[in-house]
Amino acid sequence: YFEKEIGEGEDPQYLRVVGIGLSAFSNSSSIGALVFPTEANYRERDADFDMSTHSFVIGDYAFSDCVALKAINLPAYVTEIGEGAFVKCSTLQTVTFDEGSRLAEIKANAFCDCIALTAIDVPASVQSIGNNAFFECVALESVIINEGTTLVGSNAFQNCVELTAIEIPGNVKTIDIYCFTGCKRLETVTFNEGLQTIKGGAFAGCPITYVTIPNSVATVEEYYYERWNGNNYDNYVGAFEDCTQLKTVIIGNRLENIARETFRNCT
Repeated sequence: YFEKEIGEGEDPQYLRVVGIGLSAFSNSSSIGALVFPTEANYRERDADFDMSTHSFVIGDYAFSDCVALKAINLPAYVTEIGEGAFVKCSTLQTVTFDEGSRLAEIKANAFCDCIALTAIDVPASVQSIGNNAFFECVALESVIINEGTTLVGSNAFQNCVELTAIEIPGNVKTIDIYCFTGCKRLETVTFNEGLQTIKGGAFAGCPITYVTIPNSVATVEEYYYERWNGNNYDNYVGAFEDCTQLKTVIIGNRLENIARETFRNCT
């Protein structure tokens, strides 16, 4: 057990959870595999233990920079992968999940800079994928996001340069800023009815050739930031900016707003 901080403010609350604590194995150069305990192992210490009544958390940065870790199989009882839990595990190639996974959240930076990871099939139980969760996973070729997911954070798959196709399930309401920007081989994007907002920079610089925006989408936004560009500090990034291979766009019949720069430099 360890204490997990919950809530915000000057008087944080703590929840006693089962799991692996903050930075528990961080910067280990010798861990090559993980073997998780079974529920039977827990019952050796507590005969009445019932994993289904507990949250099992892999804590923030628990295995960060474990440079020898090559494969992970997460048991069904894991409910949360913490912030930066596996960040910079540079030889991690495969991540799999047991059938019946209860995983609900993949937090920010969880697999950021896992440069050898080739595929991820997000369990249907996962509700949110955090900001930068798979940022610069440069070998990632296959991503499956299942229907349970409702939130995909900003920069979640940015610079996944080997990714060629992605389908966004209908339960995802918003594609956040820079979500797939820099995916230099991403040619095929499939949206499903249910999506409501595509934010600025979401697919900037991707070689997408064909886009169908569902009827459920109300806004395609720009992202504003301040940076001197030689003339002024006002900069806007469009959702499909610099998609230079884009030839066809089909717009849904409920779209209320297409922001400035949305298709800038789509030549």
